[in-house]
Formats: sequence, structure tokens, C-alpha cells
Amino acid sequence: MLSIGLMDIMQLISHVLVALGMIFNWQFDGFLENIIGSLLFAAFMAAMIQHLILAVNRLLVVLQIEVSQCEFINDMVLHSLLAASWLWAILFFIINMSPMSGIVFCGDSYIFHYSNDTTLPWADTVSKVDF
Repeated sequence: MLSIGLMDIMQLISHVLVALGMIFNWQFDGFLENIIGSLLFAAFMAAMIQHLILAVNRLLVVLQIEVSQCEFINDMVLHSLLAASWLWAILFFIINMSPMSGIVFCGDSYIFHYSNDTTLPWADTVSKVDF
């Protein structure tokens, strides 16, 4: 639960920065826009994975199904999956921050989206992985 809360806080930080930018009519430069968008997308992707892990864990608890007879192994599996979701978030953040992928903020519709720039080789691939 702590891990999901941390991912939610990361998403909220991004949303608050964008909200302040919209209220005070700040123009986000490319680097700040990329940091905020990358943080938002990475936290969202990891939070979805963590919600799935939590749902499966709760299903196993309710149905009283154990992955192993050893409590240590059950905890190790859960913590390994949570660690993998954090690694996925870090990897996703790094890929989105690279110059090969582009995230832009559209002020008209108040959303971040992937750049349609065809010179960015990873933009289309990362966009497909995200959705």
C-alpha cells in the first residue's frame, strides 16, 4: 500500500505543477515539460502494475490460496513483483527523458501526449507500450 501511495504522490506532484503552470500562465520549456510528463507517465504505469499486484494478492488471500507453504516465499514473491514495478517505472522515466522520445504538453486540452515528431525514433514505440 505504501508503494501505491508513493506512486500516487508522484502523479499528484506532476498534476500540481501543471495546475500552477496553467493558473499563472507559465510556458513550460522542453526540459521541464519532459520531466513532468515523464514522471507522470512513469508513475501511472507503475501504479497500474501495483494495483494489479494488489488485486491478485487480495484474491489469493480471500480464496485462501498460497503460492507456497512458506510465508517467506510468499512475501518474497510479492516484494519481487513490487520491486519489478519500481524498476519498470524507473526504466520508463529514463526512456521518456531520453532525446529519442518526446513528451509534449498540450495546453488547449490540458494533457500530455507523445510527440508526433517523426525524427524521434522511439516516440511511436514508447507510445504503443504506454497504451
